[in-house]
Amino acid sequence: MDEIEHIIKNIKTRDIENFSNCDNKKLDIIDQIFNTFQVYPKNKSKSKQHFLKQLARYKYTTFDNIKVGDIVKYIDMRYFFDFKLVAESVVLAKDEENRLLLVKVSYRLCGMNPVMFNYKPHWIRENPMFVKLDNNDMIFMTLVNIMDGKHDDKIKVI
Repeated sequence: MDEIEHIIKNIKTRDIENFSNCDNKKLDIIDQIFNTFQVYPKNKSKSKQHFLKQLARYKYTTFDNIKVGDIVKYIDMRYFFDFKLVAESVVLAKDEENRLLLVKVSYRLCGMNPVMFNYKPHWIRENPMFVKLDNNDMIFMTLVNIMDGKHDDKIKVI
């Protein structure tokens, strides 16, 4: 019980929402992008389901709500006729011009892979952004679902 109280006391100023709202926002954004830009030949081969699978533990957020240290994925719309889901990146800085300084995340720590040292920080402007949900966010969302009465049968509310 102390752990739950500790988690609740450390709630950040971000919006806490349930899983269905989070998934609906993500689906709406991806639908909007696919419906608008899939008319271009390079985008026709892209799968909406692949994007949703890659963004399973992410939630859509506005550019203003991203903080330094967040792990993000974004849809690179620089070339709208060939949009891409960019690999996980960590936010290093945010400037006055509403840009983010990102560096790609590399999980390969063993071995000396020279490719992993090629990741250089880069600036990006506004794109559809998705922030990775950490364990605390997952717990918050589960608690919100329980409070709303929307929980799976594996969780028993006493």
